[in-house]
Formats: sequence, C-alpha cells, structure tokens
Amino acid sequence: PLVPSAICVLVIFFKDSEFIKIFICSLLISIFGYVSTTSFIPVIAKYTAQKGLSGKDLGKKGQLNENVDVPEALGIVAGTVYLVCTILSQLAFAKNDKQLVVYNSGLFSICFMIFLGFMDDTLDLKWRYKLLLPTIASLPLLSTYSGSTAMHLPYPISTLLMSNNELTLLGSFINVFVIVDTEAMGSIVELGNYFLLFMGLQAVFCTNAINILAGINGLECGQSYIIACSILFFKLYEITNASSIIPPTTTSSIGENELFAVLFTLPFIGTTLGLLRFNW
Repeated sequence: PLVPSAICVLVIFFKDSEFIKIFICSLLISIFGYVSTTSFIPVIAKYTAQKGLSGKDLGKKGQLNENVDVPEALGIVAGTVYLVCTILSQLAFAKNDKQLVVYNSGLFSICFMIFLGFMDDTLDLKWRYKLLLPTIASLPLLSTYSGSTAMHLPYPISTLLMSNNELTLLGSFINVFVIVDTEAMGSIVELGNYFLLFMGLQAVFCTNAINILAGINGLECGQSYIIACSILFFKLYEITNASSIIPPTTTSSIGENELFAVLFTLPFIGTTLGLLRFNW
C-alpha cells in the first residue's frame, strides 16, 4: 500500500528539496514509533494478561490454537507512542499560533479517543456510550475548524438539484436548509453548520466502523493501516500536483493542510505497523 506514496515522494524530490527534508524527519519519527511500539507491546502484554485483560481470537475457530488467550488493551501502547510522535512533530514543525491550535486540538481529540478505547477494553462499554463519546471527542476539532464548509457535487448528481438554469423541486427543497450555488449550476452546496454536524457524525461512524471488527485479530489494525496509506497517498498526490510547495514554517496556507495531514499520518502508519506485527 505504500508503493504509490513512495512514487509520489520521488516525484516531489525533483520539485522541492525543502519538503523532502520535512518528510525525512517525519519518516524518522515514524520509524521511532514503529520500534517503540514493537518494543513495548511484549512488556505491556504481560501485565494485561496478569490482570485478566485477555480474550479469544474469533478468527481462529476450528484451529488448534483457538483456545489460546490473546492479550487485550494493547492499543494503549500504540496510541501512547503515536501521541509522543505527534508531539515531536509539533515541536519540530508547528511554528505559528494557528498551527499550534490545530495541532493541539488534534492531539486532544486523539488523546480522548485513546482513553475511550482503553475504557472499552477494560470496562466493556455499552454501545450507547460508544456513540456518545466519539462525538464529544470530536468537539476540539470542530471548534477550531476554519476551512470550507461547502460540498462539491459531481455532474450527474448536480443535475438533480438544478436543470435548465433553474432549481429543481429537490434543489428548491434542499435550498430551504442550505445554500445551493446557482452560479455553479448546483455543483456546490454550502452546508454551513450542517457540515460541522456531518463531521461530528463522521467521527462516530469511522471509530465504530473499525471497532465493530474487534475480536478477529488483524482486521481492526489492518483496516486502519490501509486507510492511513490511502490518506497518505492522496495528500502526497495533491502535493505533487501543486504548483509550489510551501513548508509549514511559513504563514501561507498553500500546501499547509496537506503537509499537516502527512505529518499526522506517517507516525500513525509506523505505530500501526508495530501493533499489526503482534495483532495478526
């Protein structure tokens, strides 16, 4: 999954050496995260097993080792190491107040979700709490979000909202709650605060869509790894197509969001790979 991202890095290498320096530093931090995760998991696994935090791998039913106890709650190791890695990235790359606010809000949400995951492993929370707590955890990100709240629709769908330079019945109904851009022929819908509501609901969906696979080793961690690799490739591809790459030490917003995503995603891939090595 990392091969497309590696190709993008090679392309960027000939465009901007400043980004490559930042990328290599983040890559070294990610390698540190992988090594730390693989080193601490065997140690913490002994303590969790002694406290009875263990279960059966449902994916090994019918095999000789189906009754072997598997230590649980080891996501706390990868989560803690990931926090350390992102803090190191913050110290190295976040230079102005805006970047510090975004970094800190992201760290706060991540810390809350790690705490929620550990609570679920130890207390076996009911689903109603799993739906509520991720919403609360997303509040720091929602409160600091200052990007676009518009939704861009592809051509076939935009015709459902506007046809012959006029809003359709569906478009008129939607326009009561949000703003359908008639100048863009219905291809842009300004959601406003509904966009923040969507982001909050998305946080609930994403966390529980992965957590629901708990019990079968490799699925949760493997899915997270593949998604992270996809995000990394998408952001690197955006950077390769950018006319200029602006390092996050500047005040310009060009490429800043993409670099921010890369700096958060690389350590996640490193720590997730460390966890996946034992969660297979």
